[in-house]
Amino acid sequence: MIAGRQRSTRGASSVEYALLAALVAVAIVAAVSLLGGSTRDLFQNSCASLVAHSGDTC
Repeated sequence: MIAGRQRSTRGASSVEYALLAALVAVAIVAAVSLLGGSTRDLFQNSCASLVAHSGDTC
């Protein structure tokens, strides 16, 4: 009984790693959805500025 307890509390299990990976995935999705539009607008404005000054395309 005691040996089984020691073995189950030693190190991280695959379930803990899966939960951690899911949390990281949720954080990435949230960051992309929150910052995606403003980042796109920033790059579009930068491209338009470069085109206006150089006459070239992005």
